[in-house]
Amino acid sequence: MTFQEFKNQYQKASVEQFSCDIVGDLRVSVCVQTYQHKEYIRDCLESILVQKTSFNFEILIGEDDSSDGTREICLEYAKRYPNKIRLILHDRKNNIKISGNPSGRFNFIYNLYSANGEYVALCEGDDYWSDPLKLQKQIDILDNNPKYIACHHWQKNGILEEGRFIEIDAPKK
Repeated sequence: MTFQEFKNQYQKASVEQFSCDIVGDLRVSVCVQTYQHKEYIRDCLESILVQKTSFNFEILIGEDDSSDGTREICLEYAKRYPNKIRLILHDRKNNIKISGNPSGRFNFIYNLYSANGEYVALCEGDDYWSDPLKLQKQIDILDNNPKYIACHHWQKNGILEEGRFIEIDAPKK
């Protein structure tokens, strides 16, 4: 399915985009999907903005029409970092339902189709990266191993209880 076919089938309301003025070659598109992440989106974006890389990357924020203030925070960041952030503002009318339940599928797929980088990295709006060299390390691995098609990092699993992160074991399969 092409991007146009996807939009023809699923897009019911217009999507507003803020352009990004990246100078030079673009290696990575960091796709951030966010909805109702007001408490987390700043940490998410800051953790991406502090990445130390030898290449250019864009941050593609797909904001899914949050009502909790997430959208306003994303607009603030897009205005502050026009050379790094490309903001895509969605309408909930475009939401794809799965088994009758709303999903972030439209936002996610729209972001992937909109990515201009040679590589795509994912960071959900309620997540963040703790290593400022994450992108550089992962791109180095992919560049130096042409047979590799993807890489990921390990995460700590836990819950937030009364403002404290409590680590829990990851489920084993």
